[in-house]
Amino acid sequence: MPVKIHGKEYKTVAERVNEAHADHENNIEIQTELVSWEDGVVIMKANVVIYNGDMVRHFVDYAYEKEDSSPITETSVLEVCSTSAIGRALAAAGYAGTEYASANEVENAIHQQTSSIHQQDKAKFDRDAKLGFGKNENKTWREVDAGFLLWVTNNMNNDIYVSFANAELDARANV
Repeated sequence: MPVKIHGKEYKTVAERVNEAHADHENNIEIQTELVSWEDGVVIMKANVVIYNGDMVRHFVDYAYEKEDSSPITETSVLEVCSTSAIGRALAAAGYAGTEYASANEVENAIHQQTSSIHQQDKAKFDRDAKLGFGKNENKTWREVDAGFLLWVTNNMNNDIYVSFANAELDARANV
């Protein structure tokens, strides 16, 4: 099921892969290739090959990731980059939903864009401070559920609240 981010629908890479395999059964290949991994930067290439009788169609795209650009790339930068490249190649093959980028890719981009703001506000962040807004106004950042924190990061226009929600998610990931 597509993920809504800022009012737009994005399919996950897993959804794209499953749809492509369902449509083409044994007549599809998904290939990845490490283009380079230098100075903490990984570039991957993905090639989706679809066989239809005598016709063979190739859909190629690339992805770029920096090591340590997010908590997940600290340990799995190659996998994240490969997944992004596959998602982009499948989008070129027509498996994009309403947007070319995948939900995974957009989520990662949002995290990277907010990380600089997040770093500035992190020093101000107190996990035990009460939110003071919405249905959770009397709860602390530590007490609210992860779904609400994700909603804040994807829907609020207040950079400080977004930074605090990201800081709480990071704190939970590092426990």
